[in-house]
Amino acid sequence: MNVHVMHLNESLRRGGVERILVDLANATSADGHRVSTCLLEDGRDLANELRPEIQLWVLARRKRFEREAMKQFGSIVTEQKVDLLHVHGRSTYAFAALARTLGFITIPILLHDHYGQIETDASVPWWFRLWGHRYVDRYVGVYGKLADWAVRAGVPRARTCVIGNAIDLERVRDTRSASLRSEFGFAEAERIGIVVCGLRREKGIPQLLEALSKLSGRHAVKILVVGGERETGHVAACKAKAFSLGLNDLIHFTGERADVPALIRGADFALLPSLSESGPLVLIEYMAGGLPFVATLVGDIAHRVDKLGGSQFVPPRDPAAFAEALDRLLSLAPDDWRARREASQRLAFDHFDVRQTMPRWYRMYRESLRLIHA
Repeated sequence: MNVHVMHLNESLRRGGVERILVDLANATSADGHRVSTCLLEDGRDLANELRPEIQLWVLARRKRFEREAMKQFGSIVTEQKVDLLHVHGRSTYAFAALARTLGFITIPILLHDHYGQIETDASVPWWFRLWGHRYVDRYVGVYGKLADWAVRAGVPRARTCVIGNAIDLERVRDTRSASLRSEFGFAEAERIGIVVCGLRREKGIPQLLEALSKLSGRHAVKILVVGGERETGHVAACKAKAFSLGLNDLIHFTGERADVPALIRGADFALLPSLSESGPLVLIEYMAGGLPFVATLVGDIAHRVDKLGGSQFVPPRDPAAFAEALDRLLSLAPDDWRARREASQRLAFDHFDVRQTMPRWYRMYRESLRLIHA
């Protein structure tokens, strides 16, 4: 198989979906296939991480379903002789499905579903149930619950598949550690924890703050919350809650950062308090960086790591259980702490490297092409 695969997404702003796109596109190109990327909006934070041979297109879209943008998209697909469209996310898929309905494109569409709120919202949008499901030539969910959702939404079971998230782990492992104590003025004796997420309600930062307020108090720790605001007013609400709980000196909100792998490498441990996830991708990054962690048991990756015996998981929305697990982690003897770090990194490289998933992706591409040409 030698095909031209085009990845389609809203943007390449920093985020888990965008990271998956970049790492998949790079791995596919490295295997000798032609790969390009098309964005609906002009956000290119991660664009410079694409391999140089991967061409990038940005549509001049001014509103969600704009006929001129679809026409431009169709012209690019035709002129560049794209064989297959790898679409990331349901919103982006709506654009591609309508473009195919109107005849601007005729190539097969693979829908790669990363929907992170599946554990709290399993509803099916009316447009997908009514007509959208008809143009899904192959559906790949990153979590088993997403594949079940697709079948309920009208996609034939035979066209669905689950391929869990995986990334280029060497990007994290080979990054030089940031000097967090120097940058933030932390004491040498303080252990530094990190939380990486887009700040919105389902990421569970208010619940994390409650957990931190319940720690035994004998630990010298600092927590960095790294990520930009995704819901208006949420950061201010989290900071107000931290103040009310007396955590101002313990927790630091850094905002969006371009050096997340370096921050992970510079931290001592990681936290993931999410209420709902499909991945979560950042859990792989924590492990690749050799960080022991405490996390809620949500999403495909968390369940897989839990079965493999990795680190400590607790139920979502249970600050007391989270605090107890963090107390246990922070109480580990130095040898046990080092063993936890080594085990975490070993799990990542044994089970979550993007290279391990490529044979399954190529099979999905072949099946998509066969279906449209049948």
